[in-house]
Amino acid sequence: MPNPPPDATNGTLPPAQPTPFAVVPLGDFERVPIVNAWPGEATHFTPWLAQLDNIRRLGDAIDIDLEVQHQELPVGEFRADIVCVNTATGRKVLVENQYGRTDHGHLGQLLTYAAGVDAEAIVWIAEEFREAHRAAMDWLNRVTTDDINIFGVEIELWRIGTSNPAPRFNIIAKPNEWAETIKESSGALTETDALYLEYWTAFKELVASKKTQVRLPTPSGQTWMVIAVGKSYLYLSIAVTRTKKTGLVQLVLTGPHRLGRFKTLEAEREAIEAVLGSDLEWRELPDKKESHVRRCLDGLDIDRKDDWKRQHEVLWSHLDRFYRYFSQRVQTLGDGDGTSATNE
Repeated sequence: MPNPPPDATNGTLPPAQPTPFAVVPLGDFERVPIVNAWPGEATHFTPWLAQLDNIRRLGDAIDIDLEVQHQELPVGEFRADIVCVNTATGRKVLVENQYGRTDHGHLGQLLTYAAGVDAEAIVWIAEEFREAHRAAMDWLNRVTTDDINIFGVEIELWRIGTSNPAPRFNIIAKPNEWAETIKESSGALTETDALYLEYWTAFKELVASKKTQVRLPTPSGQTWMVIAVGKSYLYLSIAVTRTKKTGLVQLVLTGPHRLGRFKTLEAEREAIEAVLGSDLEWRELPDKKESHVRRCLDGLDIDRKDDWKRQHEVLWSHLDRFYRYFSQRVQTLGDGDGTSATNE
């Protein structure tokens, strides 16, 4: 069999050509009308959004851990679509939904409902925001106090080929400086603050590499971090003490029902310790504002940067176990006085 002809320029064989198509077939994104999934805003979209997994999707988008308290809550002669609680602060978050383009009527309703429920955050969801309404939300975020936060969110549905459509929340208006690190104060950080900021930043990078639902807050120069578990007045916290070279992971109970809830969990102590270990510390603290179920950890020295990777793995292993257990258990945790789990 004759040899292939050489390349005419240098007498060598031509190089192998790359395959002119992708190894895996690719598809195109297709926008899907939201009425295909939810024919009615009040009858379909609002009930869908109020489900646990879906309100968490919205919470992830705006970086607030949300727990639904009410649907179609009467506010005077009107009804608010969804009223949530920010589980980290215990304060109300108003969610108002609208099909189509935003209008003046819904903007007025938002403010009326927010005043009626004393909301710390307002979330306006629509298919499309008019520029005038986007500008109005930006203005409100500028002129209101720092503890009032206003978000504009566009809801979209996308699919590839014949796949099921997937929802996407796009943030188009948000509070000033939202989700940014402490830029203004960074210049005033002490040496210890800066070290903690670096420590927690590295820890958050580790957690981001895990397959987990744990969502850490923006790192700061504090000695601790707070992690929401999807229930108001309960959260997890982790901390490292520089002077003592120790750390801890704990469930924190606050609010009006903390003592009853603590006693409920303490009655399950044997079952809880069978999962989390028998070295838990049970701190009721009836004269304080918090109760704790905690584990203390030795050998966490933030001055040992060469040891941070090990320390972070230790912290993560305990935080992961606490989160897996308590994020499920607290969803059915009642008030501790014989009542079932209810909204605060």
